[in-house]
Amino acid sequence: MTEIIRERLSDSFKARWAALIIVSITMMMGYFLTDVMAPLETMLETPASEGGLGWPSSDYGVFSVHPGAAPYRPACTRSAHD
Repeated sequence: MTEIIRERLSDSFKARWAALIIVSITMMMGYFLTDVMAPLETMLETPASEGGLGWPSSDYGVFSVHPGAAPYRPACTRSAHD
């Protein structure tokens, strides 16, 4: 019984394929969501008074940015007076 418990992931053919399938499906769904949301950006960000849904860019960014990515911060630039 303890031999079965001590079996590592790399030793099990089925466990390796199960892990691969789980990771692959998760990544595929992330790309799918991004591909579905990209064409909708204009409609989502158009103000409600103009027939859109009035989402701010920050709300749309939740769907278009990788969850682990840091938010975009432009490099500091000096003004001409510095």
